[in-house]
Amino acid sequence: MALRKDIWRPAIVMATAEAIIAKGSIAGFPLMWLPPMGSFQFLADPFGLWRDGRLYVFVETYDYRVRIGAIEVLVYDADFRLVDRQPVLAEPWHLSYPLVFEAEGETWMLPEAHRSNRLTLYRAVDFPTRWEPAHIIELDHVAVDATPVFHDGKWWLFYTSADREPDKMTALHVAHAERLAGPWTPHPANPVRVDVASARPGGCRA
Repeated sequence: MALRKDIWRPAIVMATAEAIIAKGSIAGFPLMWLPPMGSFQFLADPFGLWRDGRLYVFVETYDYRVRIGAIEVLVYDADFRLVDRQPVLAEPWHLSYPLVFEAEGETWMLPEAHRSNRLTLYRAVDFPTRWEPAHIIELDHVAVDATPVFHDGKWWLFYTSADREPDKMTALHVAHAERLAGPWTPHPANPVRVDVASARPGGCRA
């Protein structure tokens, strides 16, 4: 029997988000692929942050022989040449979806880590390579692919639930807070959407 494994290869699309949305596709836009990995390894879930003329791309790195994802950073110059690559965060549990953003005078990372049974917000101690746990975000469920959005003076957090395996893909929850540290208030109508095609912030895996 053949052995089937997901092997991801992310790329940087040379187009603005507005142009991609207007077209409804990335077809025809130039692509710059992230570096390849070895056998049974891949990079996934890239998040980019420009700072001082450099693009810092944070990615999950995964090896099927270890089966625990960790986070690396790929550093590109203004001409998209790879100039550095380093590991930045590893835990005893699986990490992926390293959402990196700036807010409240700090740089934050909110990686997917539901196997730790909690949602941990990390703060950059020495960007981009050193991060420390800053806050445990308390919610109504253990979150999958938690994605914060600041809108109209309030933080909104979108996530699926890790309670049941199907819910990871289908049950979208929302919470809100005045500050990233919380306290977070779950929406009274949670789950606000149940749909395998559009509920999970990290995308449909069906």
